[in-house]
Amino acid sequence: MEETTQFNIRLSQILIDDLKFVGKHLNINRNEWLKYKIAEAVSEEKLRIIEEIERAFAYGRITETEFENKMGFEPTRRLKRLRDSIALAPQKYFSNK
Repeated sequence: MEETTQFNIRLSQILIDDLKFVGKHLNINRNEWLKYKIAEAVSEEKLRIIEEIERAFAYGRITETEFENKMGFEPTRRLKRLRDSIALAPQKYFSNK
C-alpha cells in the first residue's frame, strides 16, 4: 500500500456544503471524491508544466543545465535531436532560396 501523509486545509463553509452536495448526489464519500479530484488536477498541472519545460528546451529558450535543474534529469536524446532540428530549420529554409 502506498504511504500517505495527512494534509490539512481550511475550507469555507460554502465549499464544505458544496462538497456535501456533490458527495450526496454522486453517492461517493466527499473525502474520496476530493482526493480523486486533487490527484486529477495535480496530474494535469504536472503534465502541463513538463510539456512547457520540454517546449522551452526544444525551442532553445532554456539551456540543458536549466532543463536538468527544473526536471531533475537530463533531456532525452530524442528531445536534444528535436532541439537541433528546430535550430537548423531556419538555416535550411534560407539556404534553399
